[in-house]
Amino acid sequence: MVDKDMNMHTGEVFPIKTITLSTTETIKQKVNFIDSYVSKIDYRTNTIDYFNIEELYTQNGKRTISINESKKDIVFKNNSIVKVKYNDHLYNNFIKSKAFYYNNDELVCIKVFEILPNTDNKSTLYKRTIYVYDNKPILDSDLLNSTNTSTDLVVLGQEYLKNEYQSLN
Repeated sequence: MVDKDMNMHTGEVFPIKTITLSTTETIKQKVNFIDSYVSKIDYRTNTIDYFNIEELYTQNGKRTISINESKKDIVFKNNSIVKVKYNDHLYNNFIKSKAFYYNNDELVCIKVFEILPNTDNKSTLYKRTIYVYDNKPILDSDLLNSTNTSTDLVVLGQEYLKNEYQSLN
């Protein structure tokens, strides 16, 4: 008999995977290394994520559609890309940010932030972090996300790196 668990969002039933304590410790060590690496990149380049939620407030209870502002930042270290960050911002509607971190041209981390306002001028923050080792996700803070699976985002991060290098030539 196989133990099973149910995804509360989709109702899908899947087998429970058992991992050993040594595997858990190995994953923790890799995640700690990646966290340290990402923090150093953000600190040295002064690219720590911050958002101004004042821009999301409604005026007179109405939200007006405005111009979409997209921005891309690339951080290099020793002629290699170590971070690519994409920001999308639709004034008074949302702020979205995706940051892809690379070490020796291998994806190591993905950070996704979305801030969405509601009608009471309060904002909802969605934050997701995916840790990657050997081109595979090893830890995902939102594993049950069925819209963007961690594997899909890893493939996307690898494609972004390839495209950025091609655009430099």
